[in-house]
Amino acid sequence: MKREPFLTASVSMKSQFKIEELGIILSEKIFGGIPFEGLEEAIYDEIPAIFFKRRLLGFNFVLQGYDGLDNEIGYILSMIPNFTVQGVEYFTIQLNNYFFALFKERLKDYPEILVIQPKS
Repeated sequence: MKREPFLTASVSMKSQFKIEELGIILSEKIFGGIPFEGLEEAIYDEIPAIFFKRRLLGFNFVLQGYDGLDNEIGYILSMIPNFTVQGVEYFTIQLNNYFFALFKERLKDYPEILVIQPKS
């Protein structure tokens, strides 16, 4: 059976921006203007979340909010594979460190957004 990588990634951030505001910044600075949408769809119970309506290279991108980062507003952006290929065995490769470095660099002009270092 053929083995292929199953890529996943997530990055955590602290910010007082509303989720829609943060989504606009991420769209412009990282995703080439692809808009986040769907806040009204409530994809998670009681957790605000926005996402790309269309998959990008077979991945779903979801930005969700949560409390608990030292009493500050927190967000997680996740890249989630949304595809499978028959006859392929997958092994997971996490791109969390890459996402951290990318977001840290691309958001350096936004002191209101703190990108959180992933745990090793």
